[in-house]
Amino acid sequence: MSGLDRIRAAALRQLAPPQSMNLAEWMEAEMRLPEGVSATPGRIRLWPPQRGIAEAISDPAIERVTLMKPVRVGLSTLVSATVASHIANDPAPILVLLPTQDDCRDFVVSDLEPICEATPSCAGMLSGEGEEGGRNTILSRRFAGGSLKVVAAKAPRHLRRPNVRILLLDEIDAMEGTAEG
Repeated sequence: MSGLDRIRAAALRQLAPPQSMNLAEWMEAEMRLPEGVSATPGRIRLWPPQRGIAEAISDPAIERVTLMKPVRVGLSTLVSATVASHIANDPAPILVLLPTQDDCRDFVVSDLEPICEATPSCAGMLSGEGEEGGRNTILSRRFAGGSLKVVAAKAPRHLRRPNVRILLLDEIDAMEGTAEG
């Protein structure tokens, strides 16, 4: 094979779409947990229950995944991974609903941003100025082909306007009911 043929073949490989992976496969192949987010930083290795949840989240035949689980089993990491995977592979409007404004800020600053920056396939995608010339805030981000809003359940009005394809809720048992119930 001549030098030109090798260059052409390498260029064509770069243009090929990425291999299709479900969320569990993507997490183990691409995602990195930085120090400060995990007691065991580096590549993530899913436990079988986590793998099943991640596979269900990414299964197009499943519309809703609802879990009742104990604390500290990695669901927040699965939520971060779902957001990161969509940023890197399947951009979409995403809404994450958490109990309080403090929970929202903590999720973005302490979990999501560090995970996205440590994961090569989505590094820099969440921290830029966005497509609208700098309209990003801590809880509202734009990225190529999609957007992310992280809102508190204490303000139901936050749920009126967003049109989203991906809705993720965490810590539902800590969310307070509205006056209407």
